[in-house]
Amino acid sequence: GECGGTITWDKQKGTWYGHCNHHKPCSQRKYIRQEDLEAMLLPLFDKVSPSNERVLAWLEKSLKDSGVDQAEYVENKRKIFNAELTKTEQRIEAIYEDKIDRAITVEFYNKKYEEYDNVRKDILKNLKALDDSKEKYRKTAIAIHELAFNAKRIFLNHENTMETKRKILSDIFSNFELK
Repeated sequence: GECGGTITWDKQKGTWYGHCNHHKPCSQRKYIRQEDLEAMLLPLFDKVSPSNERVLAWLEKSLKDSGVDQAEYVENKRKIFNAELTKTEQRIEAIYEDKIDRAITVEFYNKKYEEYDNVRKDILKNLKALDDSKEKYRKTAIAIHELAFNAKRIFLNHENTMETKRKILSDIFSNFELK
């Protein structure tokens, strides 16, 4: 918390300890046991968990509503990209015909073809990214819902690895500082 550096975790005699990695100037020298940190954080899980069924229902509705907004956004972007793709492919076809008709030089054709082909590749990459973002958004919404409702139970599950627990903490808490 003093220097804004990353908390480093070391295992000593079977126990995990967190401390400042001192990559930036910092006077903190204390270590914190993982168990002590968990004891401080567990009460906070109740604050991120929906307090009752009504709040949970509101969260579910909000996720569904935002999913509709996300779908509309994706569909609008898809239409724009597809229109750009059609226009670019028409340009490629036009310069090809100009080349055949000898209205342009081979060098000019190659230059313009490369330019239009790069634009086409960028558009196709953007279309794929839209599909990826839609899936990522859906997975994130499901994870938020599950985490909000089951965070404490998931965290306390003894079958979870240390990395899973750390991921849960980073998903729930932002700007986490050790002081």
